Amino acid sequence: MVPEETNDPDRGQHGEIPGMSDYDDHQPKPRGEFTVGDVLSRSWEILRSDTFRIAGTIWAGIALITFVLIFQAAIFDDPNRRGQPPVLAQLLVALPGWCIIALVIAGMHLFVVNVASGRKARFGDLSRCRKFAGTILIADLLFGLVAGGTQWIVIFGTLILGELIGPFALMIGIFAGIPLLYAVYFSLSQFQFLVVDRETKPLQSLQLSWELMRGHRLEYLYLNLICGVINIVGFLACGFGILITLPLQFVSFAVFYLALTGQPVADPYGWSQRTAEKLHGQA
Repeated sequence: MVPEETNDPDRGQHGEIPGMSDYDDHQPKPRGEFTVGDVLSRSWEILRSDTFRIAGTIWAGIALITFVLIFQAAIFDDPNRRGQPPVLAQLLVALPGWCIIALVIAGMHLFVVNVASGRKARFGDLSRCRKFAGTILIADLLFGLVAGGTQWIVIFGTLILGELIGPFALMIGIFAGIPLLYAVYFSLSQFQFLVVDRETKPLQSLQLSWELMRGHRLEYLYLNLICGVINIVGFLACGFGILITLPLQFVSFAVFYLALTGQPVADPYGWSQRTAEKLHGQA
Protein backbone atom coordinates (compact mmCIF):
# COMPACT_ATOMS: atom_id res chain seq x y z
CA MET A 1 0.00 0.00 0.00
CA VAL A 2 1.51 3.34 -1.09
CA PRO A 3 0.55 6.31 1.11
CA GLU A 4 -1.07 9.27 -0.59
CA GLU A 5 1.01 12.39 -1.06
CA THR A 6 0.36 15.33 1.21
CA ASN A 7 1.20 19.02 1.31
CA ASP A 8 1.44 19.14 5.08
CA PRO A 9 4.83 20.78 5.80
CA ASP A 10 5.07 18.93 9.11
CA ARG A 11 5.07 15.52 7.37
CA GLY A 12 7.10 13.87 4.67
CA GLN A 13 6.19 13.63 0.99
CA HIS A 14 3.85 10.70 1.60
CA GLY A 15 2.55 11.81 4.99
CA GLU A 16 5.09 9.88 7.04
CA ILE A 17 6.27 11.21 10.39
CA PRO A 18 10.04 11.72 10.66
CA GLY A 19 11.64 9.05 12.81
CA MET A 20 8.72 6.63 12.57
CA SER A 21 8.07 3.73 10.21
CA ASP A 22 4.82 3.45 8.30
CA TYR A 23 2.28 1.46 10.32
CA ASP A 24 0.47 0.23 7.22
CA ASP A 25 3.40 -1.88 6.03
CA HIS A 26 5.89 -2.21 8.89
CA GLN A 27 6.09 -2.89 12.57
CA PRO A 28 6.45 0.17 14.82
CA LYS A 29 9.97 1.46 15.13
CA PRO A 30 11.80 -0.03 18.14
CA ARG A 31 11.54 2.36 21.07
CA GLY A 32 14.48 3.53 23.10
CA GLU A 33 14.51 3.21 26.86
CA PHE A 34 12.79 6.05 28.71
CA THR A 35 11.48 6.67 32.19
CA VAL A 36 8.47 8.50 33.57
CA GLY A 37 10.90 11.07 34.93
CA ASP A 38 12.20 11.67 31.40
CA VAL A 39 8.65 12.19 30.15
CA LEU A 40 7.71 14.63 32.91
CA SER A 41 10.92 16.67 32.74
CA ARG A 42 10.70 17.09 28.97
CA SER A 43 6.97 17.87 29.22
CA TRP A 44 7.70 20.62 31.73
CA GLU A 45 10.34 22.09 29.41
CA ILE A 46 7.87 22.12 26.53
CA LEU A 47 5.06 23.67 28.59
CA ARG A 48 7.38 26.28 30.13
CA SER A 49 8.61 27.37 26.70
CA ASP A 50 5.13 28.59 25.65
CA THR A 51 2.93 28.35 28.72
CA PHE A 52 0.20 30.82 27.81
CA ARG A 53 -0.53 29.45 24.34
CA ILE A 54 -0.36 25.76 25.31
CA ALA A 55 -2.34 26.06 28.54
CA GLY A 56 -4.81 28.51 26.96
CA THR A 57 -5.62 26.18 24.06
CA ILE A 58 -6.06 23.17 26.33
CA TRP A 59 -8.32 25.06 28.70
CA ALA A 60 -10.32 26.41 25.75
CA GLY A 61 -11.02 22.81 24.75
CA ILE A 62 -11.98 21.91 28.33
CA ALA A 63 -14.29 24.95 28.48
CA LEU A 64 -16.03 23.92 25.25
CA ILE A 65 -16.57 20.37 26.55
CA THR A 66 -17.92 21.74 29.84
CA PHE A 67 -20.31 24.05 27.99
CA VAL A 68 -21.73 21.15 25.96
CA LEU A 69 -22.23 19.06 29.10
CA ILE A 70 -23.95 21.93 30.95
CA PHE A 71 -26.17 22.62 27.94
CA GLN A 72 -27.26 18.98 27.76
CA ALA A 73 -27.91 18.86 31.51
CA ALA A 74 -30.03 22.02 31.28
CA ILE A 75 -32.19 20.44 28.58
CA PHE A 76 -32.85 17.27 30.56
CA ASP A 77 -33.33 19.06 33.89
CA ASP A 78 -36.08 21.43 32.74
CA PRO A 79 -38.26 21.98 35.86
CA ASN A 80 -41.35 22.74 33.71
CA ARG A 81 -41.31 19.26 32.12
CA ARG A 82 -43.46 16.55 33.62
CA GLY A 83 -41.87 13.15 33.72
CA GLN A 84 -38.85 11.87 31.89
CA PRO A 85 -38.54 12.42 28.12
CA PRO A 86 -38.64 9.32 25.88
CA VAL A 87 -35.40 7.39 25.54
CA LEU A 88 -35.23 8.13 21.80
CA ALA A 89 -35.54 11.87 22.49
CA GLN A 90 -32.75 11.66 25.05
CA LEU A 91 -30.51 9.88 22.52
CA LEU A 92 -31.27 12.44 19.81
CA VAL A 93 -30.27 15.25 22.18
CA ALA A 94 -27.22 13.47 23.60
CA LEU A 95 -25.77 12.21 20.28
CA PRO A 96 -24.77 15.62 18.82
CA GLY A 97 -23.19 16.61 22.12
CA TRP A 98 -21.27 13.34 22.28
CA CYS A 99 -20.00 13.90 18.71
CA ILE A 100 -18.88 17.44 19.51
CA ILE A 101 -17.10 16.34 22.69
CA ALA A 102 -15.37 13.45 20.89
CA LEU A 103 -14.12 15.77 18.13
CA VAL A 104 -12.88 18.40 20.60
CA ILE A 105 -11.02 15.76 22.64
CA ALA A 106 -9.45 14.46 19.43
CA GLY A 107 -8.49 18.02 18.49
CA MET A 108 -6.83 18.46 21.88
CA HIS A 109 -4.85 15.27 21.23
CA LEU A 110 -3.77 16.64 17.85
CA PHE A 111 -2.72 19.95 19.39
CA VAL A 112 -0.64 18.45 22.20
CA VAL A 113 1.07 15.89 19.95
CA ASN A 114 2.05 18.73 17.60
CA VAL A 115 3.33 20.75 20.55
CA ALA A 116 5.24 17.80 22.03
CA SER A 117 6.85 16.88 18.72
CA GLY A 118 7.91 20.43 17.83
CA ARG A 119 5.61 20.61 14.84
CA LYS A 120 3.50 23.66 14.18
CA ALA A 121 0.64 23.63 16.67
CA ARG A 122 -2.35 25.89 16.15
CA PHE A 123 -5.43 26.83 18.15
CA GLY A 124 -7.36 25.62 15.11
CA ASP A 125 -6.16 22.08 15.81
CA LEU A 126 -9.19 21.81 18.10
CA SER A 127 -11.41 21.72 14.99
CA ARG A 128 -9.05 20.14 12.43
CA CYS A 129 -10.21 16.62 13.21
CA ARG A 130 -13.36 17.11 11.14
CA LYS A 131 -11.65 15.51 8.14
CA PHE A 132 -11.59 12.12 9.89
CA ALA A 133 -14.55 12.63 12.19
CA GLY A 134 -16.08 9.29 11.27
CA THR A 135 -12.89 7.42 12.16
CA ILE A 136 -12.68 9.12 15.54
CA LEU A 137 -16.31 8.46 16.42
CA ILE A 138 -16.13 4.80 15.40
CA ALA A 139 -12.85 4.33 17.31
CA ASP A 140 -14.41 5.96 20.39
CA LEU A 141 -17.41 3.64 20.08
CA LEU A 142 -15.20 0.56 19.78
CA PHE A 143 -13.15 1.67 22.78
CA GLY A 144 -16.34 2.17 24.78
CA LEU A 145 -17.61 -1.28 23.81
CA VAL A 146 -14.36 -2.98 24.82
CA ALA A 147 -13.96 -1.03 28.08
CA GLY A 148 -17.66 -1.35 28.92
CA GLY A 149 -17.69 -5.04 28.06
CA THR A 150 -14.73 -5.63 30.35
CA GLN A 151 -16.49 -3.75 33.13
CA TRP A 152 -19.62 -5.88 32.80
CA ILE A 153 -17.52 -9.05 32.77
CA VAL A 154 -16.00 -7.97 36.08
CA ILE A 155 -19.42 -7.14 37.56
CA PHE A 156 -21.09 -10.38 36.47
CA GLY A 157 -18.03 -12.38 37.51
CA THR A 158 -18.21 -10.84 40.98
CA LEU A 159 -21.94 -11.62 41.24
CA ILE A 160 -21.42 -15.23 40.20
CA LEU A 161 -18.58 -15.63 42.69
CA GLY A 162 -20.85 -14.10 45.31
CA GLU A 163 -23.32 -16.93 44.81
CA LEU A 164 -20.55 -19.51 45.07
CA ILE A 165 -18.26 -18.29 47.84
CA GLY A 166 -20.23 -15.52 49.53
CA PRO A 167 -18.72 -12.28 50.89
CA PHE A 168 -15.23 -13.03 49.65
CA ALA A 169 -16.46 -12.36 46.11
CA LEU A 170 -16.31 -8.60 46.59
CA MET A 171 -12.70 -8.77 47.70
CA ILE A 172 -11.80 -10.99 44.74
CA GLY A 173 -13.66 -8.67 42.39
CA ILE A 174 -11.71 -5.68 43.68
CA PHE A 175 -8.27 -7.28 43.61
CA ALA A 176 -8.77 -9.06 40.27
CA GLY A 177 -11.30 -6.90 38.45
CA ILE A 178 -9.84 -3.42 38.92
CA PRO A 179 -6.36 -4.38 37.62
CA LEU A 180 -8.05 -6.03 34.62
CA LEU A 181 -10.05 -2.88 33.87
CA TYR A 182 -6.97 -0.68 34.10
CA ALA A 183 -4.93 -3.08 31.99
CA VAL A 184 -7.51 -2.90 29.20
CA TYR A 185 -7.86 0.88 29.49
CA PHE A 186 -4.11 1.49 29.48
CA SER A 187 -3.55 -0.94 26.62
CA LEU A 188 -5.99 1.00 24.42
CA SER A 189 -5.09 4.46 25.75
CA GLN A 190 -3.05 5.55 22.71
CA PHE A 191 -5.73 5.01 20.07
CA GLN A 192 -6.74 8.67 19.78
CA PHE A 193 -3.14 9.79 19.31
CA LEU A 194 -2.77 7.18 16.57
CA VAL A 195 -5.93 8.37 14.80
CA VAL A 196 -5.02 12.06 14.79
CA ASP A 197 -1.27 11.60 14.27
CA ARG A 198 -1.12 8.61 11.91
CA GLU A 199 -4.70 8.72 10.58
CA THR A 200 -5.13 5.02 11.30
CA LYS A 201 -8.43 3.23 10.88
CA PRO A 202 -10.63 2.66 13.95
CA LEU A 203 -9.85 -1.00 14.62
CA GLN A 204 -6.23 -0.54 13.57
CA SER A 205 -5.76 2.26 16.11
CA LEU A 206 -6.90 -0.03 18.95
CA GLN A 207 -4.73 -2.90 17.76
CA LEU A 208 -1.63 -0.71 17.45
CA SER A 209 -2.27 0.89 20.83
CA TRP A 210 -2.40 -2.58 22.40
CA GLU A 211 0.89 -3.48 20.70
CA LEU A 212 2.65 -0.24 21.63
CA MET A 213 1.64 -0.48 25.29
CA ARG A 214 2.93 -4.02 25.68
CA GLY A 215 5.57 -3.78 28.41
CA HIS A 216 4.76 -0.11 29.16
CA ARG A 217 1.50 -0.39 31.11
CA LEU A 218 3.16 0.06 34.50
CA GLU A 219 5.04 3.11 33.25
CA TYR A 220 1.75 4.61 32.07
CA LEU A 221 0.17 3.79 35.43
CA TYR A 222 3.03 5.57 37.24
CA LEU A 223 2.63 8.56 34.92
CA ASN A 224 -1.11 8.75 35.65
CA LEU A 225 -0.55 8.45 39.40
CA ILE A 226 2.13 11.15 39.44
CA CYS A 227 0.04 13.47 37.29
CA GLY A 228 -2.90 12.86 39.63
CA VAL A 229 -0.83 13.85 42.66
CA ILE A 230 0.51 16.92 40.84
CA ASN A 231 -3.05 17.97 39.94
CA ILE A 232 -4.19 17.56 43.55
CA VAL A 233 -1.31 19.72 44.74
CA GLY A 234 -2.12 22.27 42.04
CA PHE A 235 -5.76 22.35 43.09
CA LEU A 236 -4.85 22.78 46.75
CA ALA A 237 -2.72 25.81 45.82
CA CYS A 238 -5.83 28.02 45.94
CA GLY A 239 -7.07 26.28 42.80
CA PHE A 240 -4.78 28.28 40.52
CA GLY A 241 -2.09 25.65 40.21
CA ILE A 242 -4.45 23.39 38.27
CA LEU A 243 -4.28 25.92 35.43
CA ILE A 244 -0.73 24.70 34.83
CA THR A 245 -0.72 21.16 36.17
CA LEU A 246 -3.60 19.90 34.00
CA PRO A 247 -2.01 21.14 30.74
CA LEU A 248 1.23 19.52 31.95
CA GLN A 249 -0.63 16.22 32.16
CA PHE A 250 -1.91 16.58 28.58
CA VAL A 251 1.57 17.35 27.28
CA SER A 252 3.12 14.48 29.25
CA PHE A 253 0.67 12.01 27.69
CA ALA A 254 1.69 13.26 24.24
CA VAL A 255 5.40 12.98 25.08
CA PHE A 256 4.77 9.45 26.35
CA TYR A 257 3.08 8.58 23.04
CA LEU A 258 5.97 10.01 21.02
CA ALA A 259 8.45 8.02 23.11
CA LEU A 260 6.43 4.85 22.53
CA THR A 261 6.37 5.35 18.78
CA GLY A 262 10.02 6.34 18.48
CA GLN A 263 9.28 9.85 17.23
CA PRO A 264 11.45 12.86 18.07
CA VAL A 265 10.31 15.01 21.00
CA ALA A 266 10.61 18.79 21.04
CA ASP A 267 13.65 20.16 22.87
CA PRO A 268 12.78 23.87 23.24
CA TYR A 269 15.89 24.81 25.20
CA GLY A 270 18.32 22.58 23.33
CA TRP A 271 19.45 20.90 26.54
CA SER A 272 19.66 17.46 24.97
CA GLN A 273 21.84 18.75 22.16
CA ARG A 274 24.15 20.61 24.53
CA THR A 275 24.42 17.54 26.76
CA ALA A 276 25.26 15.36 23.77
CA GLU A 277 27.90 17.83 22.60
CA LYS A 278 29.41 17.96 26.10
CA LEU A 279 29.59 14.18 26.37
CA HIS A 280 31.06 13.99 22.87
CA GLY A 281 33.73 16.48 23.88
CA GLN A 282 34.64 14.41 26.94
CA ALA A 283 34.98 11.21 24.90
